[in-house]
Amino acid sequence: MFYRQKSILKINQVEPFYLDLLYNHNKYKGHDNGFLEILLSVLKYPIRIVVTIPKNTAEIVEQKNLFKKKLAKFKEQSPFFKYLYGPITLTVFYRPQKVYGIKDIDNYLREIVSPCFEAEFKPPSKMFAPSKEEMAAKKSPDYRAKLNGHIMGYDILKIPTEGNQSKNEETCIIGFHMESHSDVIESIKEKVEEIFDNV
Repeated sequence: MFYRQKSILKINQVEPFYLDLLYNHNKYKGHDNGFLEILLSVLKYPIRIVVTIPKNTAEIVEQKNLFKKKLAKFKEQSPFFKYLYGPITLTVFYRPQKVYGIKDIDNYLREIVSPCFEAEFKPPSKMFAPSKEEMAAKKSPDYRAKLNGHIMGYDILKIPTEGNQSKNEETCIIGFHMESHSDVIESIKEKVEEIFDNV
């Protein structure tokens, strides 16, 4: 199941560099194709949610409820992903109606997107046997809520301005792909060591 999910989700691994190339490709250029429409055609399993950056605690709660509802609906429609068999990397594209600061988007990822996905899909942090600490932590009913620190880094991608952007709703699109290493942190450690070895 791990290898099947990994294979299916491989197409969801979208790099901003390739999206830029695709957006400027002759196939799409000048054909009124919006950036998000191209993105949706590239992702195999996108989760699209109409949202807004919350301004207060009440709106944060409202947004979380909306996310949970949409994620639960996606899981119901795609039962193949009811159980995730490996660590997951989220790719989140957010297009606001107006310009927001990076801090706002940073908080949005940490406070709403990541914890809601964690709580609904419960992806393992490791591919194989969990540690004793993880097994003990899972007995706590709110342990998922304490995993905000799982975000290890992200890129802020400026989505191209489009003529009809002001008319479009604020949109959040989530893509997710499976981390192929047995441990996400270990995979980053390996990359760092590889860089040092080649310097």
